[in-house]
Parts: sequence; C-alpha cells; structure tokens
Amino acid sequence: ILSSSFKVKFIGLSATPGRASSNSIENKQLSRLFSNNLITSGILGSDPIKELQGREILAPIKRTSLYTEVDVDLDMNEIGETIINRRSLTRLSTNKARNEQIVKVVEEQVKQGNKVIVFSCTVGHARTLSILLAKNGLVACAVDCEMSSEARKLAVMSFKKNEVQVLLNYGVFSTGLDVPDIGAVVITRPTTSIVLYSQMIGRGMRGKFVGGTNQCTIIDILDNVCEYGEVNDVYNYFESYWE
Repeated sequence: ILSSSFKVKFIGLSATPGRASSNSIENKQLSRLFSNNLITSGILGSDPIKELQGREILAPIKRTSLYTEVDVDLDMNEIGETIINRRSLTRLSTNKARNEQIVKVVEEQVKQGNKVIVFSCTVGHARTLSILLAKNGLVACAVDCEMSSEARKLAVMSFKKNEVQVLLNYGVFSTGLDVPDIGAVVITRPTTSIVLYSQMIGRGMRGKFVGGTNQCTIIDILDNVCEYGEVNDVYNYFESYWE
C-alpha cells in the first residue's frame, strides 16, 4: 500500500485490466488503485487487435471447436463465479472417449508442423494426455506445479528447441511462458473466466515481428464456455471500470 505522503508515481501494465467479467467489486478496487486512470494508445485506433495483427506483432487467429459429443452433467454447486471447480474438471479429465479425441486433434496439429501447447483439466489430465501422445509416437511433456523449478525450466527449454513437440500443463502456463512460435493452443478445460481464457489464447498470439507465427490455431473443446464473443472483444471488455 502506497502512502499519500510519498510522491511516488507508478504504472501497471496489463493486457486484461480487470479481475473477472462478473466480479465488479474486485474490478472497481483494481481501477481505484490506479485512480481510475486507464492509459490507452490512440495510435492503435478503434480496433487494436486488428492493428497489431496488421503490424505482425500479434498473429492472426484461426479458431475451431472440437465437438466431442461427450455429455457431462454439471451440478450448479460445482460452478464457481469464475471457474468450473476441480470435481467437475476431474470428471472431465477421466473421460476416455474425450481424451482420445483430444489426442487425435493434437496429433493433427503436430503433423501440420505446429508447436502445440495444451491446457489440461487437472494435473493428472496433463500427465495422462502426455502418456497417450507418447504411445502414439509424439514427444510430449507434462508440466505442473508439483515439479521442481529446474524440471519445468528444462521442459520449456526443450519445447523452445523443438525437442518436445507438445507441452501440456494445468495452472502453470496461462501467464509467464516465453515461447513466441507456438502454432496451436488446445484448451481442454472449461472456464467461465474471460481473463483466464484470454491469457491462455495469448500464449499463441505472438506475431512474426516478435518471433512468432504467421497464424495460430486455437482449438476449444466443446464444453468450454464460449459466451464472450470474438477475441477482439476481450481487449475492451473491462473498459467501463476505468472511466
């Protein structure tokens, strides 16, 4: 907490200036921390995503959905304000038919020459999918918070060097992963958080100008919550809290 007696200027940098789409209290608290002052770039025009894609700073996105036809009944008590809870995610992660279809989609992306990152439902799900992919001849690595920092760094380095074709994780790489040339993002975990979703797809949005790709494929599993419109809508979603 900064005291008003100190003449200190500070700035916060974020692609998603809000906590959650439905949590107005935390969003307003965040905006008040910065005196409700949101600085935007006038040079990016009315459609910043398109502008940055035109400059090849961001990659164009190709979005597809995997229709698994797997029915998963969610108890309303299992749905939190921003995420589907662990009990539901665990049930999804152990669905054999669903996992087989996910593996097939990932294989197709690797065959197309894409470096693939997979956001799994649970830690165990990431490990299961990596084993299934390995059985099919792919070089896959599951990374989670239970691994040592050295092991995580080694996995990421191998992924950067293309020694690992598929990097799987749960709750680790939605932020902080510096691998610009990811060609495909596979989101297997459902979420009702626009912030989390935008962070996950952001792993693949680096453009050619910053060492990224000409295009990134985003693959949503059908049971993902997709009520937030196009990728461009995320940029301005929290604007009302910064007036």
